[in-house]
Amino acid sequence: MADIVTIEMRRKAAGISKNLLCRTADIDRGTYSRLQKVKGSGRVDTFDKLDKALKALAERGGQANG
Repeated sequence: MADIVTIEMRRKAAGISKNLLCRTADIDRGTYSRLQKVKGSGRVDTFDKLDKALKALAERGGQANG
């Protein structure tokens, strides 16, 4: 399972906005912010959604800043 620190590093490297990642993962932007503040104390399915969305967006070339 990916953690929020790894997801955030990959997101930045791919040039994907937080908003686009959250929309693609169907995760509330506030949830993402909370995960960052507490360094990842969240549900496994939330991290799985973020990881899958990040992989899909990266494969499509990021489509950054959505």
